[in-house]
Amino acid sequence: MDDVDLNDVTYMDDADLSDVTFMDDVDLSDVSYMDEVDLSDVSYMDYVDLNDVTNMDDVDLSHVNFMDDVDLSDVSYMDDVDLSDVSYMDGVDLSDVTYMKDVDLSDVTFMDDVDLSDVSYMDDVDLSDVSYMDGVDLSDVTYMDDVDLSVVSYMDDVDLSDVTYMDDVDLSNETYVEDVDLSDVTYMDDVDLSDVPYMDEVYLIAIEVTRLRITSAMSFASMKLIL
Repeated sequence: MDDVDLNDVTYMDDADLSDVTFMDDVDLSDVSYMDEVDLSDVSYMDYVDLNDVTNMDDVDLSHVNFMDDVDLSDVSYMDDVDLSDVSYMDGVDLSDVTYMKDVDLSDVTFMDDVDLSDVSYMDDVDLSDVSYMDGVDLSDVTYMDDVDLSVVSYMDDVDLSDVTYMDDVDLSNETYVEDVDLSDVTYMDDVDLSDVPYMDEVYLIAIEVTRLRITSAMSFASMKLIL
């Protein structure tokens, strides 16, 4: 479906695209509803314009591997979206996503420069295999309950400055958390940072610490913990 112009399509409910494998440069810029669209065999979606999509509930993207430069900037709901086999999401614009409950991103390894700046809810989001999150903007995230980041190894310059709740967040295998801004976090109950060896320039100002495990952390250069 290379270079297909679908820019006046507004509804794609229950569309079966299950055997489509390539959707490079497809213009879906005016699609607003994609409920239950089967894209389960799509493997490439580079440069797909979805910038007016607002609802992607139950969209099956389970075999998508590449989503580089996909514009999802107006998507507001992504509940139960299966992205479990996505491995690359570099430069993906999700800046207006507000709800990402139960989104499966368990095999995503690269999320460099992903814009999630307006995400407010990330409950039960599985990011357990993410290894790189350099420059990821999560500055307006307020809830990250039960988010699995247990295999994240790099989180350089990640902006979590407005996160208020991080209950049960697993960061137990972090190796680098340089320049991570957690300055407005108020609750970090049961956050596991026990294996983090480097926490350079981490800002934990005004944290209300409850059951925060930092017993095995090796380096706290320039760390600010002001209670």
